[in-house]
Amino acid sequence: MLRGSISYILSETFNWKVGFSKSYTDAKQFYIIIGIAMSLGVWMQLLSIHPVKALLVTTIIYGAIAPVLISIIIHICNNKKIMGNYCNNMTSNLIVIITLTLLSFSVIALFYTLITGYKFNTC
Repeated sequence: MLRGSISYILSETFNWKVGFSKSYTDAKQFYIIIGIAMSLGVWMQLLSIHPVKALLVTTIIYGAIAPVLISIIIHICNNKKIMGNYCNNMTSNLIVIITLTLLSFSVIALFYTLITGYKFNTC
């Protein structure tokens, strides 16, 4: 399932032909990405990399990247050249900035717990 997802994401990003309904010759890059993802999965198994731990690490990376991506989206949504009449209003900006602040503090707290090895008391 993840192989197909990453293949769709990359193929759509680069505007390649995409879809399982297409033949290999029609959507070559799409199927190559699936093949690479499958081979990475096999190598993970051969190298004894635990898949759940790998998913946890990728989730942490996605969480750490999220504030940067949200900042870019805020910048785009406030640019009149790009958005025209559909720019963010003050209320939308306030909500997004509060969300971005909370998310940033969460990422800082996550890395603090990872670095210091802090354990929460879970009675």
